[in-house]
Amino acid sequence: MVLQGHEYHLRNHRKSASLACSVQTDNQAAVATWLLPAAEPKSSKAKFAWLALDPMGALLIMGSLACFNLALTEGPNKGWNSPIFIAPITLSIVLGLAFFIWESFVRTDRAMLPPVIWKIPNAIIATLAIMVAFPFWATSQLQYATYYQEVGNWPATRVAVSMLPQGIVAVTLGFAIRFIPFVVEKPRITIATGSLCK
Repeated sequence: MVLQGHEYHLRNHRKSASLACSVQTDNQAAVATWLLPAAEPKSSKAKFAWLALDPMGALLIMGSLACFNLALTEGPNKGWNSPIFIAPITLSIVLGLAFFIWESFVRTDRAMLPPVIWKIPNAIIATLAIMVAFPFWATSQLQYATYYQEVGNWPATRVAVSMLPQGIVAVTLGFAIRFIPFVVEKPRITIATGSLCK
């Protein structure tokens, strides 16, 4: 959040902005690694466990989400008819479709998103709820930072602190899901409650 607050000042310095994004990504990866539970290897061939991953699926979905985020971030700034919106959103849709097609051919034990997951009763509801919240956050977070600094003349640190509650709630909920599985087991209740509390 602090780095996003300082993004306004780094806007014209590509090297500084690139470094800030790199540091932010590294920090998020470190926190995610710390929050995830440790898993014991199930076989003696643990050093070959990476072969059970789905690298093509990971690349397809990461590319799709990165293009989607870029399109929704640049769309309000440059215009919804500009090439900086149309090209990434088109590429995002193509890569997203390619991901689902690829996952339908990968073995269930190796797939990132096996087709059997859609048989879970609440999977579609939870997916749609996330798809509604993500575009709002992706397009508004940078706008809030810029608005507060340009219109309110807030310093970057104050902007970062004002945006901290959103990040704290997200990290706290992500951590709590490990201990309170009810949050994801009954999304109809938790999504409705969250909608009423906002």
